[in-house]
Amino acid sequence: MSPPPPCGTPSQSIPGCNGSCYIAGCNATYFDVDGVFSNGCEARPDAQDISGVGNFCANDGNSILIANPLNTTPTGEFYSAVNTILPAGDVDWYRIWVDDNGNDGAGYSFQVDLTTNSGTAPGDFVFDLYEDNCSNSVCGNTRSYSFKTNFNYATSGCTSGSPCGNQNCSASGNNHCDMPAQADSWYYVKVYRRAGAPAVGTNTYQLRFRGGYTF
Repeated sequence: MSPPPPCGTPSQSIPGCNGSCYIAGCNATYFDVDGVFSNGCEARPDAQDISGVGNFCANDGNSILIANPLNTTPTGEFYSAVNTILPAGDVDWYRIWVDDNGNDGAGYSFQVDLTTNSGTAPGDFVFDLYEDNCSNSVCGNTRSYSFKTNFNYATSGCTSGSPCGNQNCSASGNNHCDMPAQADSWYYVKVYRRAGAPAVGTNTYQLRFRGGYTF
């Protein structure tokens, strides 16, 4: 049996020695992100990354399903797992179906935000949001997004055929205001490290998705 290396074997690592001790490699699914020899390969990706899920969008092919559906009547709320972004350059993709299951278009709202966002303030993580597919951008480089509709879908009292919408519609900040019926949509969320954040690290994030809440 070979004697143990003079540097010892820190956790989940393959040590090396060339005048001083260093981490020559890591066991599978572990990373040395802080460069500290004594704690070895201290970081591990989240379970989805280890299983190869959430690394790209491709619509429903690989993204992490949060809910199908997220109801807006009554209110609905879902959270992602508490995850991190490893290795450097990694992204996590999520998808969620938001269901306008009340009075179509009236009182509908959708929110997504980072409720856990550790690291250097205001947090190491941001997200991009897409609607209907992976290329129809709604917003980017953000930590929170919300919108609501109030166009009051109706089947009576219409001036030019039934059904109709847009009664009492408030167009301010409402990109669904001109829709005549339901506001159902698939949403796709890409989480990544913000510009200026450390390239790698063990900090964590968690997404919250809400439907039907007043704001």
